[in-house]
Amino acid sequence: MSAAPARTLALGRVAIVALLLIGALASAADARQWSWLGVRIRDLSEQEMEEIAARHGIREGFGVVIVEVIEGAPAEKAGLRAGDIVVAFDDRPVTETRLLQRLIAAAPIERETPLTVLRAEGRQRVAVTLAAMPRAIVGERIAAEFGFVVRDPDGRGRRREGEPGRARGPGGGRRDRPGERSGGGDA
Repeated sequence: MSAAPARTLALGRVAIVALLLIGALASAADARQWSWLGVRIRDLSEQEMEEIAARHGIREGFGVVIVEVIEGAPAEKAGLRAGDIVVAFDDRPVTETRLLQRLIAAAPIERETPLTVLRAEGRQRVAVTLAAMPRAIVGERIAAEFGFVVRDPDGRGRRREGEPGRARGPGGGRRDRPGERSGGGDA
């Protein structure tokens, strides 16, 4: 066998293996759905931590701020609101966005889970039933994990009305305002 047909045969085998791997990854993603709360979150700034500690009479302020509650999501159904500070998920302390994202992703779907939030009225427990993450958001999360940005076909990256915004994978935070610690995303 000459070198050219052997090389073509080898490339064909590599392509088949790549297609099999892609198929396996797609079926694995279907096998275990990610749990979803349906909020946009960010880490607290140092100043916010100090204010929370003083306001609530605790030694140290920590938690994750809910920036936006997505319409129709489990968070909205549970009564969570923008400005709530999540300090515990299933009785585990929440100190940063990545931790909350991991806790939610590992939690079972369709089971009531307690969430502890700080509000102006004080500390409150809220029961939330997580749902399976919608496929559009799963695609954005996977793309973020591999360093891709998901954009509309027009290439401008703008959302269409009523669509969820861009998701960031673990570690994909950004600074939204001066003084904020890096960290944020969807949960």
